[in-house]
Amino acid sequence: MLCSFPSPLQELQTPTDKRIFVLAAALRAGYTVDQLYELTKIDRWFLHKMKNIADHERLLETYSQVRLIKKQEKWENKQHSSSLDVFL
Repeated sequence: MLCSFPSPLQELQTPTDKRIFVLAAALRAGYTVDQLYELTKIDRWFLHKMKNIADHERLLETYSQVRLIKKQEKWENKQHSSSLDVFL
């Protein structure tokens, strides 16, 4: 017997305990507040608040990636300068 899973659109339209996670994924995927309102009929105020959280999450991920790159560059520079010390 095959098990069928609900589509993301069905999960948005049906109130379940998983819907908030599907909503967050939809916001990350670029759905607008108006599109989500039409699909879910969830209050626009709440959808805007969820969008703000998703936007801040994206911003924090960007900062985290930049910080990691800077840290790697610093480590590489330190390694490079210590290898030059051998020649001095």
